[in-house]
Amino acid sequence: MFSRRIIASLRASTLPVRLPSKLTSTQHRYFALHRQSTMPNSHASTQLNVYGEPMSTCCTNPMTGFFRTGSCETDEENDVGIHTVCVRITSAFLDHQKELDNDLKTPRKEFGFPGLKDGDRWCVCARRWKQSIDDGVVAKVILQSTHIKTLRVLGMSVQDLQQYSE
Repeated sequence: MFSRRIIASLRASTLPVRLPSKLTSTQHRYFALHRQSTMPNSHASTQLNVYGEPMSTCCTNPMTGFFRTGSCETDEENDVGIHTVCVRITSAFLDHQKELDNDLKTPRKEFGFPGLKDGDRWCVCARRWKQSIDDGVVAKVILQSTHIKTLRVLGMSVQDLQQYSE
């Protein structure tokens, strides 16, 4: 699947890894798990929430975020799904996402993913979250833990997001 040399270089790298554009979503998820150790320690402190303040942790049990740091951190090069919205998961949201071919319920041990359940917090893809909202399925947003990039990606203001917040 992946050469041992590529995997070893990812684990040994001290810089974020730029992935080839032809990887499958499964391969992207695999590499995301290993990028966590390549993130500079100061990365989290430079990322801002929708209020322009340092982001609060979204969830560490289960460990969430594109980089699996517990925060909805992102970067322009690797996070193609834009996992920037911290939400409180509901059963209705999980069911809707599964209908959209985004199964967040089923555990995926190969990715260290436990599967989500009602009440969990999770960093979800901004456009997937908006798609659910447009279809009438609301997962409440935790604004202090939602990345400021969400506003630009969705063309929304903080006031727009507040109507969907906890």
